Amino acid sequence: MRILPVFAIFCTLLVCWLCLAPAADARQAGFDPNKEMPYRVAYGNAGDVALLLKKGANANGVNEVGWPLVSVAAARSDNQTIPILENLVSNGADLNKGGPSNQYPIIIAARTGNAELMRFLLDHNVRLDVTDTNGATALQIAVHNNERNVVEILEELRKRKEAEEREKRSPENFRRLLQDFGLNQCALHYYGYIYHSGQEKKMTKEEMKAELEAYQGKAMDAFKELQALFHIQPEIFSQVSKYMESSLNSQFNYLISNRNRKKHGIGTKKDINERCGKLIAESLGQQQAHPTPLPDSVKPDSSSSGASF
Repeated sequence: MRILPVFAIFCTLLVCWLCLAPAADARQAGFDPNKEMPYRVAYGNAGDVALLLKKGANANGVNEVGWPLVSVAAARSDNQTIPILENLVSNGADLNKGGPSNQYPIIIAARTGNAELMRFLLDHNVRLDVTDTNGATALQIAVHNNERNVVEILEELRKRKEAEEREKRSPENFRRLLQDFGLNQCALHYYGYIYHSGQEKKMTKEEMKAELEAYQGKAMDAFKELQALFHIQPEIFSQVSKYMESSLNSQFNYLISNRNRKKHGIGTKKDINERCGKLIAESLGQQQAHPTPLPDSVKPDSSSSGASF
C-alpha cells in the first residue's frame, strides 16, 4: 500500500514543474546577453564570454560608461585578458575602438606595461597613431611610465616598419612594380587583339572577358602602388600603354592572317613573355628589362613618410 504516497509525491513534483517551467521560460525569453556582457568581460572568464556571444551578444558592445568591451578586457590584469579578447575578436570585435575617453586597448597596454597584451594587439595590426585624451601615443605613454618591455616592443616594430617602408620605396621595388604594370598592360593588349581577331576559338566570350579583366586588374594594382609610393604622373602610364598597343598591333598586322600568326607562335606564353619583355625595355628606352639607372622622369621619391607612433 506504499504506492499511493509515492504516486502523491510524483503528482506534487509534476504540478510544481508545470508551474515553474513557464516562469523559467519567461525569464529566459527576457534575458539580454548584451546586459550581462560588460560584467562577464570585466570579472568573468573566457568561457562565460563565449557562451554569451553564442547567445547573440554584440562583441562590439560597451559598458555603462562607454568603454568598448575590448578595452574592458584589456584593463584586466589576470590570465583571462587574452582569451577573452580572442573570443571577442573572432566574433568581429574592433580592437581600434577607444570610446569617448580614448581608452584604446593599445593605450591601456602601454599605460599598464602589459607586454603580452601589446604583442597580441600588434599581431592583430592595431593602429599605432591613436592617442589618449592628452594626445599621447602608446610609445610616448610607455616611455613616460618607464615601461621598458613595452617600449622595446614598440621600438622594434617602428624600426621594422621603417625598413619595410624603405624597401617599398627602393629602386628595386620601383622596377618590379613598373614591370608588373607593363607586363599586365601588354598582356591586356596582346590577348585583346587575339580575341577580337578571332584567333582564339577555344574560349567563350565570357572567359575572354574574365581573362582581360584579370590582366586589367593586375595592371591597375601596380599602377596605384606606383602612384602612391613614387608619385609618378599618370601620363607616363598612358604613354607606356599606348606604345605597347601600337607596337603589338603593328607586329600582328604585319603577319596578315591568324594562320600566319599562329605559325609564328603568337598566342603562346613564350611569345607573350618575349614580346612584352622586349616592349617594356623599349618603352623605357632601355636595352634590358632589369635596368640599373632609372629614367629621370620616373625616379622614385626619396622622401619617406616613415612610421607614425
